[in-house]
Amino acid sequence: MVRTCDFPGCNNKDLAESPHTFHRLPVTDIALRQLWLLAIGLNVETKLAKIKKLRVCSAHFCEDDYVPSCPGQRKKRVLKSAAVPAPQPGNPSLAVASKTLDTSMSSIEAPCERDDSTFLPLSSECTSTRSSSSDMSNAGGEQRGHWSERKWIVNESALMELFANCHTCGVAIATKNITRSGSMIEIKWTCLNHHSGVWRSCPEVRGMPENNLVSSAAIIFTGATETEIAEWADLLNLQLPKKTTYYSLQSTYLIPVIQKAYTDMQEINLSELQETASAGGNTDVGGDARSDSPGYSAKYTCYSFMDDATKKIIMSDLIQVSEATSSPAMEAVGFRRGLDRLLDSGVSVDVVTTDRAPSIRKIIRESYPDLRHQFDPWHVAKGVKKKATAAARKKENRDLQPWIKSMANHLWWSCSCCAGDEKGLKRMWTSILHHVCGIHRWEEDGQEYKCNHDDIGDDQQIRKKWLKKGSPAWNALKAVVLDKNLLRDLTNMTLFKHTGNLEVFHSSMLKYAEKRRHFTYVTMQARLQLSVIDHNHNVGRQHDHTQSGQEKYNVVHSRQSNQWIVRKLYEPTTQDFRKDLVQQVIQRRLDKNVRLGDKTFHIHPPVSIPANIAPTPKPNKDDLVKQHASRFPK
Repeated sequence: MVRTCDFPGCNNKDLAESPHTFHRLPVTDIALRQLWLLAIGLNVETKLAKIKKLRVCSAHFCEDDYVPSCPGQRKKRVLKSAAVPAPQPGNPSLAVASKTLDTSMSSIEAPCERDDSTFLPLSSECTSTRSSSSDMSNAGGEQRGHWSERKWIVNESALMELFANCHTCGVAIATKNITRSGSMIEIKWTCLNHHSGVWRSCPEVRGMPENNLVSSAAIIFTGATETEIAEWADLLNLQLPKKTTYYSLQSTYLIPVIQKAYTDMQEINLSELQETASAGGNTDVGGDARSDSPGYSAKYTCYSFMDDATKKIIMSDLIQVSEATSSPAMEAVGFRRGLDRLLDSGVSVDVVTTDRAPSIRKIIRESYPDLRHQFDPWHVAKGVKKKATAAARKKENRDLQPWIKSMANHLWWSCSCCAGDEKGLKRMWTSILHHVCGIHRWEEDGQEYKCNHDDIGDDQQIRKKWLKKGSPAWNALKAVVLDKNLLRDLTNMTLFKHTGNLEVFHSSMLKYAEKRRHFTYVTMQARLQLSVIDHNHNVGRQHDHTQSGQEKYNVVHSRQSNQWIVRKLYEPTTQDFRKDLVQQVIQRRLDKNVRLGDKTFHIHPPVSIPANIAPTPKPNKDDLVKQHASRFPK
C-alpha cells in the first residue's frame, strides 16, 4: 500500500520517484510528539499505535529544519531534534491547512499597516534578559487563524519556557525583548548564533492586536461592563485593554456596529409589516415602558412596541427625563414617538394593547381615535387583587382572603372566553358574586344562567368556605367587582390582548442594561438595541422535551402565592448573532477610512439631549470645594 502524507491538505505519495522524504512522528519525546500531532490536526491523546502509522513529507519543513549534510553521509535527510512540520511558503497545502499550527518562529516580522495615527498602545513593558541554560526541545505559536479559534490562559513563566533555546539551531537564546499591548504579548529574541525571530500571541488587524478588539467586543456584546471584567481580570492578573482604550474602541467600532445591526433588523421587520398593509391586512401591537430605576427618579425610559402576531419588537425608543416634564411623563412621550414612527413608516395598526395608564388613554382618545385600545388583563387583575387584599385585611372581611386568587383568575378567564362580546364579558365577570355564595344557577334579566365549571359534589359543596350573601366580606367583594371604573374598562378587554411577552422582554433586558446602573445616553441606547436583537433572535422557542419525548417542567416556589408551582422549560436560547457582530467589528477596523478616536465616526445623541439632566450648568469644581462644609470633624 502506498503511503500518503498525513499533513492536512497534502496529497504527496511515498513513491520511488517522489522527490520528498517521508518522516515518522517522534515517539519517545512526548512534548515534541504532541506538537507534531497538533500540527497535523490530530488530538494530542491519539493512540500510539495510530501514531506509528503516520508520515509527514519533507514539503512541510524548511531547510533550517534539517541537519546539514556532510561528505559520506547517507542520502536520506535527517531532521533536527526540535523540528516540527508547518505550512511552507508556496506549498499548496497552505490553502487548506487552516487549522494547523506553526510551531517554528518566524524570523521576519509579519507586515501590518500602522497608518492609523490615532492608534494608542495600551502599555509597553520592555526587558532585555540573558537566557538561562535550561534545555528546551520545542517551542512555537499557533498559526494565525480565525478570531473565533480557541484561546487559553497561560502563565507568563510557562510561556517563557518556550523561549529558552533557539528554534533554529537549538542553542540558548541570548536576549528577549518583551512588549505587551493590552492582551497581546510580543517577544523578539536573538540566540548566541545570532538567529532572531518575532512571536506574537495573536494576529493584528490593521496594526491593532486582534484580541484587544475581540475582548472589548465580548464585554458589551454579552451585556457585561468594563468595570466588572476589569475587576475579574485584575484578580487573575490577566492582561486586557485599559479602560480608556476600551471606551475608545466602544465608541469607534462597537456601538456603530450594534446600531447598524439593529437598523438592518428593524428595516426587515417593518418591510414585512408594510407588505401586510399593502395586502389590506392590519397589525396588532402591544406597548409597554421600562424605566432604568424604580420609583419617580428614573433618568431613562425605554418604550417598546411588539408585533402581537410574531412577538418581535418592531419599535423601541429611549427617552431621557430631560425630554419630558418628569420621570413618569416619559412613558407618554415614548408611546407617542414610537406609534407615530410606526404609522409614518406605513404600518397599518389596528389594535394597541397597553396598561391602564391615564396618559396613554388620553393620547389614544384624542390623537388616535381610529385605533382600538385594549387593556392588558394581567395589569387589571393585578389591580383587582390589590384592592381585594386591602379589603380582606379588615377583621370583618377575613373570609374574603381565600377568594382573592380566584378573583384574579376569574377575570382572566372571563376575558379569554368572552369572544369579543362586551355584555358577555361583564356578565361572566359579575357571575363571581353568585359563585362565591355557592349559587351556581341564577336568574338575571328574565334569563337563567349557570357557572361554566363542572358540577360540584355534595362533599365539596359542604367543605368549601362559601361567603354568605350580604355579609361584610361579600359586600367588600361586591364593591371591588362592581367598581364603576373597572366595569368601564372591561369594554377595552374584550379582545383578550395582553403584554406578557413584553414583560419577558423587559426581564431579558436586565442582562444588557441592569437597573440602577448608569450609562451614557448612547451606551444605554446601544444596550437597548442589543436586547432587542437578542429577543428577536430567540423568538418562537418551543417547549423543550427530554430525549424520550416528555415535556420539560421546572418546579419552583412562588413567593407571591406561597405555593409550589411548575413552569414550562423552553428550548435554550442562542446568541449566534454575537459572532456576526464581532465579525462586523473586525471588518470596520479593516476599513482605513474609520480612524480610532475620531469623533466623526462615533454615534452621537440627538441634539435635543443635553450633556446631563441637571437644570443648571455645571459649576467650577474649585468653587464647589471652597463652599463645601462637612458636619463631621476632621
